Amino acid sequence: MIIIGVDPGSTTGLAVLALVDDRYQCLHVEQIAAGVFPDRLGVVVTDLLATGQLDAETQPALFGGGTVVTGVADGALLIATEAFVVRGRAARSRTHQGSEHARRINGWLESVGKSNGGCRISTRSASQVKKWATDRRLAAAGILEQTRGMGHARDAQRHALFAARMDLQWPDPLSVSYPKQSVTQK
Repeated sequence: MIIIGVDPGSTTGLAVLALVDDRYQCLHVEQIAAGVFPDRLGVVVTDLLATGQLDAETQPALFGGGTVVTGVADGALLIATEAFVVRGRAARSRTHQGSEHARRINGWLESVGKSNGGCRISTRSASQVKKWATDRRLAAAGILEQTRGMGHARDAQRHALFAARMDLQWPDPLSVSYPKQSVTQK
């Protein structure tokens, strides 16, 4: 099972998490211009399938932009994204581009989820996720440093980690039973 966290907007954060030997592993992080998000997500998923990190089955291509993806095995992928709500700071924005991009990306993700049984979509508000998926929790999971200087990618990690715990019942990195890191984070 792979979780792809998405922080949609004009600059979209992307983070790919897996649970390897009972520890979180961040397989990929990046920040993407909204206009190329579907193509980049297709490339990331194709790479995960090619390296065997994501279970595949033969299906028609699913991810856009001419990217050929053989398909995702049933239940192998969870995409966790922000439930974008226009209020507060977003409503006061000088430009509506960010909110338009976020709604377009989330609509596209929903259509991907509906067209592929191997892909589930989980949406939660940013405020709900950020209260739980703090920097302290990301550090305990061993994934914080990979997003240094990439705020949107870090928020994508938050969505992925929250979905891992709440949707899949993967371990809480702050729990006593979670394996501690062998190397101290800076």
